[in-house]
Amino acid sequence: MATLSAYCEAISIRTETELGQLKLIARNLRESGQLPQQGRGLHAAHLNPAHVARLLLGTLVVGKGPIHKVARAVQMIGDRRKKTGLKIELLAAEGEPVEYGDRDTALVLLPPEVSFLDALTDILIAFSDVENEVSWHGAVRCLGVRFGAGQAYPWIQLKDDHRKFIGLTNAEPSVLRCAFGPAALLHRVDTSGLLDEAQMPNGVLLDIAQLLRGDTSADSVTRYISFLRKKYLR
Repeated sequence: MATLSAYCEAISIRTETELGQLKLIARNLRESGQLPQQGRGLHAAHLNPAHVARLLLGTLVVGKGPIHKVARAVQMIGDRRKKTGLKIELLAAEGEPVEYGDRDTALVLLPPEVSFLDALTDILIAFSDVENEVSWHGAVRCLGVRFGAGQAYPWIQLKDDHRKFIGLTNAEPSVLRCAFGPAALLHRVDTSGLLDEAQMPNGVLLDIAQLLRGDTSADSVTRYISFLRKKYLR
């Protein structure tokens, strides 16, 4: 595992978010009690997967409102839950949503009543072990948050090659998303005039999750961040 400072630097590199902005996100989350408050420097606390999930979610929502409201947005959006009958949205090639009827089979990939923050934490735990026998995590292409009408809901998008798990045929649109939140909220956001989205591909999640490995020493964290910097900041 690594410290908050290391995660901020790694996420900044992988998401092209300004490091100063990430530190503001982290401070807002820390002051709200969503990140550890104890320790600085050599005595800084190490983050667990749930903490890292909150930091990543903060990166997705920043810029959609005042920086001092990031912690509230993270808590609210992170608690959106998958429910029975939850909307599953297909996106056609041109990006227009396509109704998926009453079928709920895709939701078996996630535990019942799971929150988005729980799902993201679960993904990070699975991705932290490259040799892990992942289950539904291997179907994740990317995840993100959709904004509209002053509201927002998170979603997880599945890979095309996992279509057979949810009963899709090759003749149907290939992008499948599982959204989190009550139907009324999803409808309000989706029918708003000005839609906006922030998303994070699985490659970012995989890279950040490597800092969660239990055998991560301070030296190895430094080397890993140096590796990320050389690979992505060319």
